[in-house]
Amino acid sequence: MRLAVQAGDQRFLLDIAHTAEVIPYEAVKRGPHTCAWFLGLINCRGRLTGVIDFSDFLGHLVRPAQDSDRLLVLSDALTVPCALRVSRVTGLVSLSGYSSQLKPTDEPDWVRSMYVDRESHPWRLLDLSLLMGDPTFLDVFSR
Repeated sequence: MRLAVQAGDQRFLLDIAHTAEVIPYEAVKRGPHTCAWFLGLINCRGRLTGVIDFSDFLGHLVRPAQDSDRLLVLSDALTVPCALRVSRVTGLVSLSGYSSQLKPTDEPDWVRSMYVDRESHPWRLLDLSLLMGDPTFLDVFSR
């Protein structure tokens, strides 16, 4: 089973073990001198957690907050305490309903593979542990 989410117009599949919880999006207090995609910090159950607008991180058009926006608070098993702002959480899905397809060469390493659903929508299978090690993801300060 994978957690299916959307960030902007892109669809992603995540290992459910890498998600601690899904919470409604709340406004975040921005910090100075950070990248636009780093929204700031929240207190999530007594722990400071960085919030990343995943669509903006991917370089897509930033849109105002919507009621469907969610924060995916990532598991303690990952090395970076953060939450990803996504446009929508579709729910849990089984990969048996998806067809595997070749991963384009221009996809980052943390996109492990590509799938297509029955409606021909492309889905990217993410490896969040690789995303946490991506130098771009870790460099939240603007230059």
